[in-house]
Amino acid sequence: MILIRLIIAMTAISVIVMPLRAQTDPVMSKFIMISPVVSTRADVERLFGVGEAKDLVVYRLENYRVWIQYSNGTCTEDWLTPKGTVVTATIYFYNVVKPLKELTDSVNLSRLKVRKSLDVEGEKYYFDDKAGRRYDVNEAQMEWISIELYPPKKYSKLRC
Repeated sequence: MILIRLIIAMTAISVIVMPLRAQTDPVMSKFIMISPVVSTRADVERLFGVGEAKDLVVYRLENYRVWIQYSNGTCTEDWLTPKGTVVTATIYFYNVVKPLKELTDSVNLSRLKVRKSLDVEGEKYYFDDKAGRRYDVNEAQMEWISIELYPPKKYSKLRC
């Protein structure tokens, strides 16, 4: 019964987070399985392999860079979680152009908080605190740059 609930929850998350072709992209499919505050280093290593660094691991893949920030057991990135728990996970699109339309076809950016980059013309960050997602886009170049997963609002009691 618990396994069925987990599968249903993961399916719901996939539908919310995985835009269009990402559903068939094996790297994106693995990435969206990561859940900050819930996933552990062992969970991530099952998906992407063993990372070399201790608290911040970077996986350099052909078309992506995946950054995983683990808790060191103290206040890490403003979150107090057990050692080895994922605090944030970010996937950068590298050597591949992700059209902004691919994101906007599946995520309504107008309902999210937005912040402009201070140093890159046309770059904006869209925050969905309820889901724990940040979408980085460059509207001047019509490109989708990255997605960051961070602890959703329901975990706000873990802030430090």
